[in-house]
Amino acid sequence: MKNQQTIRWVLWILSVTAILLTAQVAKAATLNVDTNDPACSDITGTPYCTIQVAVNNTASSDVIEIAAGVYAENVTVADKSLTFIGENKDTTIIDGGHANSVLTVTSVTNLNINLEQLTLRNGTAAVGGGINMALGNLVLSDTDVSNNTVTHVGGIYVGSGSIELVDSSVVDNTATGTCGGVYIASGDLTLINSHIDDNTAAGGGGLYVINGALTLTESSVDDNTSSNIGGLYHAGGFLTMDHASVSNNQTTTSYGGMYHFSGDVNITDSTIDGNTAAGNMAGAYIESGTVTITNTSISQNNSVGTVGGYFQNTGNLTITGSTLDENTSQTGTVGALHHANGITTITDSTIDGNSATGIGAIYQQTGTLSITNSSVRDNQSSSTAGAIMSVGDLNVLNSTIENNHADGTAGAIYQTTGTFRLTNSLIANNTSDQHIGGMYVTGNFIGTNSTISGNTADDHIGGLYLISGGQLYNMTIVNNSADMDNDGIGDGGGVYAGAGVVTVSNSIIALNEDRGGESPDCAGNVTSGDYNLLGQDTGCTFTALANDQIGTGADPIDPEISNLFDNGGETFTHSLLDVSPAIDAGNPAGCFGDGGVTLTTDQRGYPRPSGSACDVGAYEVGDCGDGHLDYDEECDDGNGVNTDACTNMCLTATCGDGIVQTTVDECDDGNTVDGDGCDSACNEEAAVTPTPTPTPDPVDEPADTDTDTDPSTSPTDTGSTANSGGGCSLNTQALPTNYVGMIGMIWLFTITFIALRNRRHTPSNT
Repeated sequence: MKNQQTIRWVLWILSVTAILLTAQVAKAATLNVDTNDPACSDITGTPYCTIQVAVNNTASSDVIEIAAGVYAENVTVADKSLTFIGENKDTTIIDGGHANSVLTVTSVTNLNINLEQLTLRNGTAAVGGGINMALGNLVLSDTDVSNNTVTHVGGIYVGSGSIELVDSSVVDNTATGTCGGVYIASGDLTLINSHIDDNTAAGGGGLYVINGALTLTESSVDDNTSSNIGGLYHAGGFLTMDHASVSNNQTTTSYGGMYHFSGDVNITDSTIDGNTAAGNMAGAYIESGTVTITNTSISQNNSVGTVGGYFQNTGNLTITGSTLDENTSQTGTVGALHHANGITTITDSTIDGNSATGIGAIYQQTGTLSITNSSVRDNQSSSTAGAIMSVGDLNVLNSTIENNHADGTAGAIYQTTGTFRLTNSLIANNTSDQHIGGMYVTGNFIGTNSTISGNTADDHIGGLYLISGGQLYNMTIVNNSADMDNDGIGDGGGVYAGAGVVTVSNSIIALNEDRGGESPDCAGNVTSGDYNLLGQDTGCTFTALANDQIGTGADPIDPEISNLFDNGGETFTHSLLDVSPAIDAGNPAGCFGDGGVTLTTDQRGYPRPSGSACDVGAYEVGDCGDGHLDYDEECDDGNGVNTDACTNMCLTATCGDGIVQTTVDECDDGNTVDGDGCDSACNEEAAVTPTPTPTPDPVDEPADTDTDTDPSTSPTDTGSTANSGGGCSLNTQALPTNYVGMIGMIWLFTITFIALRNRRHTPSNT
């Protein structure tokens, strides 16, 4: 009896739930609009002729389905949450006729408005030509808002709430005042696979978000135009860009691409390219926040004023795997990146081909700048620094600073205040029309395992100018030139020590040039830390220690190095030829860097020492078989196997070298001659056997005419039992899965039927 009561209660609860669910579903009605249907009317139950009449007959949360057609309307929704669904955005069009906003939503409470597969066009109003919504959450899916003209906010305006655009676009809208595309005064804006493009305004061509998160995913804010802030303005909140683009926007004053006022920023796999500003800040301007930029391009932005590419005022900045290329500040401070105050960390990135009046590529105004595994190339400045200016600590690791030019002070780097650490890096072929071809350093300089090569200055120092002194460990400073115009102004082709003392250890300073002849390799107060190779000491106060190799003007020492080449590692290096006096000429106790730290690798990251002592300079000659390719090796796989593609002599295996290459050669007799058993392709040749002369039989035997065939050996004999099982064969194929399932269902049905039948005939205890 208890079981029966339980069953009745369960059935009652399920019935009530079903009724409630049915009632809930019934609350949302679907109304149809079809202006092309001859039967359309204002009567409920028939398709409505206009969207407005349908709206008037809806309750909140209803759905209005709109057939294909052009609806010349200015629709108003008051205090209702509604969903509008068209057949297709290309065929279902609401045309405002430039009479008012295409869609106006009024409410004192938060509403939800959804638009799907529609086009809203040709609205004209004071605010919000396409959509004007005071309060609520707006979602557009596969919908276009276009060709609207207003005083403020050409496309979409939401006062407070949220906006989400999915597979939608806001394009070709115009505002004579603020914001051509999308504006939300308070709330979040989310774009997913959507586009805010080709809009025009006096301020903020693309979009405005005043207070809320801005998220762009696989979306674009491109080709917008404004007299101030061409692309987007984000006043406060978290900014996220993922596979997004803010590109080719332009402004007649400042901020061509984007302006972010406050809040953290995360930009991934995106582009901020081709923006222009007739004033300042063409690419991106970040006032404050912690910024992370990954796998992103900030390139080809062009400003007449201060910064071409990227400016950040405060907060830390991390750039990884990105490019800042070909940005231009025509008359302003910085070409690529200006960080006013904070920590900048750049890794695995390229900063190439930028130009400015002041600093060609990077200006770290205050704070610390660190560059790792990156390149800074082909940047130009008409005054201060071709590549980098840093006021504060500067760290350059495993990086290349190359082919930069300045008309003024420093071709590559100008560093003041703090400590500059150059490690495992290359400073090469930078030029200055005036003072220093390579680096001008007023802070404390610590150079380790690095190469300074081929830098030139018309007037003063070719390679490195150290005002306050510094330390050089395992450095190679070669082929730099001072006083290129030979006017007698300037000294120090390689290193010039200013007021401070420069201590040099285990380093090569040679083959540098001073056109006036005063001090080719070094000038000023340069002191030995031992185990150095100085090409010539002319014009230098260098005092040799016991293990230094010092040349003179009359008898300079040639370090016997190769040209700059890719010898492995992150940067190019000068390898030591096998006759170089720098080989094994370092400290036999080990290579030591700043603070006595043992250096276990060279500039390339290859082990050192490889011989009895470290090699002098930034390059360590390895042994054949160490797995590292050196200048005189064709290959080095480091495996000790002589029969693979690389021999134990570090030569590429070839046919004819006398070594049989596994899986490649059948033979190798040390030559490429055919006909000797191993041909010219190292394939075995078959032995040549002479054909014997036949001898006639003395007696002609009759030919055997017996054509009998042994049935036991004839494969075609029908009496043969070969390949026969001698009887029937057993088919062991398993039953199909569906048969097993069918049998299981039959058993389940049978058991259930029997149980119900038995229960029916069981006497009740009541």
